[in-house]
Amino acid sequence: MYWLLKGLTAFLHKLSLPNVQKFGAFIGLLAWYTMPGRRKVAKINAEVVGAADPAKTAKESFKHSFTSFLETVFIGIVDQQFIDKYVTIEDKHYYDDLVAQGQSFAFVSGHIGSWDLVSPVATLAWDMKLITVGRMTNSKGMNRFIDDLRNATDRIVYIQQFGYLEKLNDYVSRGYIPGSLLDHIGTPRDSFFAPFFGMEVETLAGMAVFCARRKIPMLPCYLLRTANGFVLRPSKPIWPDRDLKPKERIHDLLVKMNQEFEKIIKEHPEQWFLMHRRFKRIKKDADGKTSSSLYR
Repeated sequence: MYWLLKGLTAFLHKLSLPNVQKFGAFIGLLAWYTMPGRRKVAKINAEVVGAADPAKTAKESFKHSFTSFLETVFIGIVDQQFIDKYVTIEDKHYYDDLVAQGQSFAFVSGHIGSWDLVSPVATLAWDMKLITVGRMTNSKGMNRFIDDLRNATDRIVYIQQFGYLEKLNDYVSRGYIPGSLLDHIGTPRDSFFAPFFGMEVETLAGMAVFCARRKIPMLPCYLLRTANGFVLRPSKPIWPDRDLKPKERIHDLLVKMNQEFEKIIKEHPEQWFLMHRRFKRIKKDADGKTSSSLYR
């Protein structure tokens, strides 16, 4: 698996970004017709997020998602020329204001737009260093490949999710900004229930716990795909409420974070990773019993 993926990466490096995007969209289209299970999930999710045409949105999401997978190979070759050619930056004042105040923060995003390029683009455009946290897969070869790609620039350190806290604290003490993608479902041991599109769903809580304890805000940021490249768009920082008790403060952060994700997903539902079973575990009662009935 590892060497197969390395060979594919070498091939993709010979192509321009527009051609890689076309290739990714083509693979996504093939996947749409050959992955009925994921196609069903994407349609259901498109309905949940309120897409005007769920089937069309789900199909477009396949094309965007597989494009995102292939764009990952550009992580290590994003430079100023890449940004000048392909990236427009909006609302940078949200970042500038935090820096001017000397305020620490966490960099958070979701699986929307070009989710693996948002980190290398933002770290170069804003001259910062990032320590990012991600999940392990069931494949050692895939994990090794992901490590290689996401650690391909000295501006970003990528660590696997389990046992990450000690490393995270170490790098933050050295001036790195903590970052993660937080819109996907977690596991019962690393999640709290929080409302998302009208349902109480398991929501990754690690970064919210980190921010609540340190009393620092989350800075949401996305790299959305456009006709000519991308737009880098941060949003208003999400601050922990210091008047709340610790657990309430964490839950409040998760609620606000999910509201932020809802907003950007409603604006660009076709760019969200709709084939993911985000609503797999839903809280049905006060005792916290869950159900996976949404995808049955």
